[in-house]
Amino acid sequence: MTRQSIARLTAENIVRRRKEAGLTQAQVAERLSVEKESISRMESGKIALSLERLQQFAEIYGCTVPDLVRDDSAGLGAQVQTIADLLALLNSEERQAVIRFVGEAVRLFKAKEKN
Repeated sequence: MTRQSIARLTAENIVRRRKEAGLTQAQVAERLSVEKESISRMESGKIALSLERLQQFAEIYGCTVPDLVRDDSAGLGAQVQTIADLLALLNSEERQAVIRFVGEAVRLFKAKEKN
């Protein structure tokens, strides 16, 4: 993947996450202590984002930095990596709890399909 396509993908992810969070560019700008126009330029890929700025966006949107640079359209492999990245933030006991929760959710979805 080229540097330009990574920047474009990151910009698209930041826009999507902002909209999913129900935030305006002005609200994000206020949280980052920048002008709204700067957010617009970041979201269009005109401003390169530092790791520090990516971390700030991740905190605002409740995700990880890899979530902002990952191509979610890549399918199951990307989803597996996202889950692995999230689990890595937890301790062993918390990871086991998440695994049990996911197992139960899968069981419920499968039971729903049968009905």
